Amino acid sequence: MPIELKSMLCRVTGEVFGRGFIVVEDASRENPPQYSVVMCNCGTGLAAVIWIDPIHLDVDFPDHDVRTGIVDDDDNEAGKEAELHRLCRMVRVYLEGNTLLEHRCRLFRSGTTPVVHVEADGQRWQIGRSVSRVPNP
Repeated sequence: MPIELKSMLCRVTGEVFGRGFIVVEDASRENPPQYSVVMCNCGTGLAAVIWIDPIHLDVDFPDHDVRTGIVDDDDNEAGKEAELHRLCRMVRVYLEGNTLLEHRCRLFRSGTTPVVHVEADGQRWQIGRSVSRVPNP
């Protein structure tokens, strides 16, 4: 039986994000299935886009132009929901503004690139434009 991704995303975001957070918009595509929500914190003004499809759980942070994700290609609904909870808790910490923003020098061009450090549930996430470090559960 296929996993109901859209209802899972709505349920988990409802559980993790409470007052002070709003869903700015949601979108879906049926073939192949992909669902997303744009979460915003009214207090900090920060936003995040959470994406889910049968294989990927991704989040984009447009305020800093960084992104990260988790690959979960098994059909275990409880495992996928646990990973989505973990990702959403990290997003909540980010939206509350509890992050460390680092600017690293670029390797081949002048300037810097942002790296956002988020600590959630005792795990440290490093989120960049092209490379991210996602802690193991």
